[in-house]
Amino acid sequence: MRGNKICLGTILLAICLLLYFSNYMKSDNDDLYVSYRNNAKKSKRIPSIIVYSTKIRSEKCKQILLAWKISIQWHNKWQKLNQSPLFLYSAYKDNRLLNNSYIRILAMSKGKLAKRIFCRMWFHDIETSVIKAEVDELWVAYWDYAKLHEYYRPLLISCSINEHSKPKAVSIVTEPCQEPTNIFWFNSTHSDTKQIKDFAICLKPLNFQNDISLRLLEWLELQILLGASNITTYMYHLNQRTFEILRNYEASGHISIINHTLPENISKNLSKAESSSDQAIWQKRRHEMLIYNDCFYRHIESHKFVINLDLDEAIIPLKHDSWIELLEYIKDKNPKVFHSASISVRNVYFFETFGDESNSSIPKYFHMLRHLRRSSNFTPPGFAQKSFFSTRYAVSVSNHYALKSLYPGMRTSTLISKDLAQMHHYRTSCPPKMEKECKENYMKFQRRDPAILRFKQKLVENVIKRIKKLNSTIFVSGNAIM
Repeated sequence: MRGNKICLGTILLAICLLLYFSNYMKSDNDDLYVSYRNNAKKSKRIPSIIVYSTKIRSEKCKQILLAWKISIQWHNKWQKLNQSPLFLYSAYKDNRLLNNSYIRILAMSKGKLAKRIFCRMWFHDIETSVIKAEVDELWVAYWDYAKLHEYYRPLLISCSINEHSKPKAVSIVTEPCQEPTNIFWFNSTHSDTKQIKDFAICLKPLNFQNDISLRLLEWLELQILLGASNITTYMYHLNQRTFEILRNYEASGHISIINHTLPENISKNLSKAESSSDQAIWQKRRHEMLIYNDCFYRHIESHKFVINLDLDEAIIPLKHDSWIELLEYIKDKNPKVFHSASISVRNVYFFETFGDESNSSIPKYFHMLRHLRRSSNFTPPGFAQKSFFSTRYAVSVSNHYALKSLYPGMRTSTLISKDLAQMHHYRTSCPPKMEKECKENYMKFQRRDPAILRFKQKLVENVIKRIKKLNSTIFVSGNAIM
């Protein structure tokens, strides 16, 4: 009898230990919620139990609204998180890690985001689960320190999912059982056999009232000549003729145009005084950070490298005819350079005040080909440089270099020699924030640099060919170029 009691006690103890360690192991899945499927498919809500378990507590949610019944709170083209200063812009799947995948959401928070947030994943049919999100502010504090309540801040929200999980959509919530007011559906047409291209370029939102069509033509054809297979441009407002040129390139498959808006009441049409204030400038730069990262994630499955450029910038190889030849040469010489989230190129200024080649046979509307005088001094490493961002290794990017690498310990940026390539920056004058330093270090010393002329013949041919194609429809009589 006593032996039976001991045996029974041992069994009960074993069961208790099994349950304890089972719960202990589950608690390592940081704030994971799991739903159980229901057969009542016609219902607007999921009546199934949703279990919320953490290391310290558990709770059950009531019925959850079906994904396709969610009422989205829209602010311009942004989705709003209910009772939260969070504005959601876009969401992407990130399957680059072998044993772990992520959902990446681009968002902006009015002031510093104080609350924790969660991703609700929607799977096949009515299955759903929730996991706590990681939030990275897409900013470096020493660029511009801000108080807690200041600025709309760019965020990268990341939620880890099992490598075998294939969510159909994602919502962001602030509480485990909160009814979502936002949802992003994922494209299910991705194919692993799709050919990956080399270079995509991202342009921050364009807002030009004046006609910049000729400068734009030269810039576009140069990027295509150097190796860009796609140029994604975000747009606020453009002069009609300039816009028609973009539409023409879009029709030929070279450009993707994204009409862009700002969250809430941020105005893109500030007065000159307002737009030049410190606060307006720093807000503008923060907003651009969101755009750069949205564009980067648009291309992580289609391109090897993404480049963030402005219309007055061009990365010029000095010994090679294209970016791919440049990078292949570097890879042959030093493969370790490619174990980096970004490969960066030093910046040098070509100021308009240095003058152009007035005696040149090159047509006057070729701004870059005619401005061959630059500062003798390059800007320091890390300042105003531009980069080839690796879609294999970067998690977040800026306009100059990668902010975060996919793998711990990996370099965020590697600078290549200015003997191999240089970033031409064509400016009318010194940047306002560094005018004194600029005049002392960059405007005072100048030299002629004909590096871009290596591409002259083909560039002129391509631009003139494009102008002839556009002349009958866009360059109307009286304003025709040819």
